Amino acid sequence: MNNLDNIVTESQLTSNKTEMQKTKSMANKEYKLWPNAISLGTIAGFLMGAYLLTLQIVGAGDSIGLKFFKYLFLLFALGMGISAYRKYNPTSSFFKNGIAMGAYITIISALAVVVIDLVISIILPDLSFNKFNLEINSPGDFLTTIGAIFFEILVFGMIGTFIFLQYLKGKPKNS
Repeated sequence: MNNLDNIVTESQLTSNKTEMQKTKSMANKEYKLWPNAISLGTIAGFLMGAYLLTLQIVGAGDSIGLKFFKYLFLLFALGMGISAYRKYNPTSSFFKNGIAMGAYITIISALAVVVIDLVISIILPDLSFNKFNLEINSPGDFLTTIGAIFFEILVFGMIGTFIFLQYLKGKPKNS
């Protein structure tokens, strides 16, 4: 083995030193999981609810294809939350904790959509979000509808979380 292979240039030492300083400064900061998950989930849920309400107002509430676009808001929130969380989390537990972060965002956004639907169904029952073309005539119908909406958002959010985590798993931490 040649001794020249072990020589490190001054620029390499400087770049490693700055990376080490960045790592140490980030280690001293704690990522606030709950406040970030609550804010991202609430924003995503509010935007999804507003989008669904807009579809109901313009008469396109029965279009499954248009309803599907509400998930873009959830995917955006998941992407922001997971990528921000990744910068503060050690790589050994990133995947497990990333699933938790995605679950928190998803559950909070699903709850926000359910609450928005509850408020809309009390104030303007004709504009409440419907599922499976079910007319809401009883509390049972309403519970079926909000349960289906909650479960649908939960499943889609967890699938989106898993896709983001698989994508980020092999990437360098600063990307």
